[in-house]
Amino acid sequence: MGRIPHGRRHVQKERGNPFLLTFADQWTLLPIWNSLVPSLIPARFLSEKAAGAAFFAETHEEALRKYLAVAGFAANDYMGTTYNDGNKAFAQGQAAMMINGVWAIPEFKKTNAAFTVDTFPFPATNEVSQNYIVSGIDVLLAVSASTKNKAAALSFIDFLTREAIAQQYVNEQFAFSAVKGVVQEAPEAAGIAGVIAEGRVADFPDHSYPSGYDLAAILSQFALNYKNGMDADQNIKETLAACDREFDALAPVP
Repeated sequence: MGRIPHGRRHVQKERGNPFLLTFADQWTLLPIWNSLVPSLIPARFLSEKAAGAAFFAETHEEALRKYLAVAGFAANDYMGTTYNDGNKAFAQGQAAMMINGVWAIPEFKKTNAAFTVDTFPFPATNEVSQNYIVSGIDVLLAVSASTKNKAAALSFIDFLTREAIAQQYVNEQFAFSAVKGVVQEAPEAAGIAGVIAEGRVADFPDHSYPSGYDLAAILSQFALNYKNGMDADQNIKETLAACDREFDALAPVP
């Protein structure tokens, strides 16, 4: 997402740096990975990985090289900047872009209600058709099979999924809804709405990784290695080896 100076519809560098990264909170290292991988890695990777026929070390090098390219355009204090502090700084115009999701927009508005921002797919490749909006389930509503208040629970879900209520939610959160008739028309989401309408949407890759697989920690070490001046080839080699090692420990090949 990029800040839009008043009266202009393109992103430009302002005070500070092109990218503001908030790697003090490890989960914020995941959006870059999740944006790169769907465009660069074949969808069959996970099934082949499960069969012992694919490895991160043999397939994900390009993704990490592009990850380092992003880090090269970020403020030097990215390892010490928290998500909350980064959102405040971005809303104050201290960088041109952040790599995150629409969930961050309400946080920008808390700092600067007049803040203008737009969103666009991460340009992982030069092939526009291969650049996806990465999306996943944000809110799930469920009723326990053993509840003694099933009718009340279902009534509450019915309330939450009414068109007017669902519309209020997406308006406030800049999200997109599965409820028919609910449309996201905020200008802040205009840059991705058309891409979603085209069906150019991919799931978060890490949603399909084994439970307990701490990719954020692996990427945090990767980013710290870069900051500390480790050779890029060695950094990528060690990181992808860690990806394979920890993945295989949690999901060993039968």
